[in-house]
Amino acid sequence: MLIKELLDQLTKPGQTVAAIAKQIEGIGEKRLKKALNQAGYQFRNQAPKGWFFAGEGAEPLDKSIFDYTTLAPQTNKPRMSKNVKLNSHEIHAIEKDVQGNVVLIILADSCENFYEELKRYCN
Repeated sequence: MLIKELLDQLTKPGQTVAAIAKQIEGIGEKRLKKALNQAGYQFRNQAPKGWFFAGEGAEPLDKSIFDYTTLAPQTNKPRMSKNVKLNSHEIHAIEKDVQGNVVLIILADSCENFYEELKRYCN
């Protein structure tokens, strides 16, 4: 999303940084505000209220807001909640992901066998 488009949306009634951030996958309100600040914009709470450019040089209207931030890692991955007994020859590795969830890497000799193993663990 270009900064120009973002600023245009913010001038519409009822549009807030929080509302716009919800529409952009992987970015939240805090990240979006920080990105605007890093691009040289500041929020003014007095009349005229809104975002204005306070940085040095030319206003970066044609740059992407993603040039000033990174996307948040996806955390809505499915979790296994069942206790399952596993044979050691079925498991290639057991690791923990960034959120501390246990991740199993299952070896199977064909796609059908993998699907059957996966069904067994998820049902």
